Amino acid sequence: MNPADSTPGRFTLVGILAGESRLGMADFEYANNPFFVLARRRPFQIVYAQPGQKDTSDAYLHAAKQEDGEAAFRVIDASYIRSRIEKTMRNLPLIIGFITFSVAFVVALVIALLNVIAFQVRIDEFGMFLAIGHSRRRLVVKLAVEAAAVALVAWGAGLAVGWLGVWAYDRAWLEPRGILMDILDPRPILFSLSVPVLSTLTGAVALARRLHRMDPVAVIQRRGT
Repeated sequence: MNPADSTPGRFTLVGILAGESRLGMADFEYANNPFFVLARRRPFQIVYAQPGQKDTSDAYLHAAKQEDGEAAFRVIDASYIRSRIEKTMRNLPLIIGFITFSVAFVVALVIALLNVIAFQVRIDEFGMFLAIGHSRRRLVVKLAVEAAAVALVAWGAGLAVGWLGVWAYDRAWLEPRGILMDILDPRPILFSLSVPVLSTLTGAVALARRLHRMDPVAVIQRRGT
């Protein structure tokens, strides 16, 4: 029996059932009657500590033992609830990271395509830069800085709008129901930072390839004609 199991009642394993299970029907109101649901729940007490004595009270309840050495109480306090929540949400950062990086990859491909389209519009400008002696590396750095500035400004604006939305949702929906949420958790912010970083790197690589293949003489000749 798992002591952290929220299923009410105590169960004893007596064997393994075989064969087809029996089906039955019951009224939904009957099945949800608190008398039948709570009849198998263990008795419990709510303990309120005196002001300033909460730590002492919690320590006493945790240390109390029965004659056989077993714990006298199953204490459900703030630390217990916190550990249960942390255990339940242990894989949440991994899931959020996978979703964020997947979204960042798709966004990076779209940004790379938009950068190539914008580069085509400015192809005469960069052809002139190459013709007068600017290196391709310097032009790639210039484009990467421009893309990074735009991405960071957009990321900051999106972060502000997202935080305001989460704050409003917490105040209007979660907090009145006693659901606590840390809206200043740095982990989602760090995960979201991968979107502008990855999009900038992908766009810079795509533009570097286009600049490497560009012939400035052909661009100037085409412009003259």
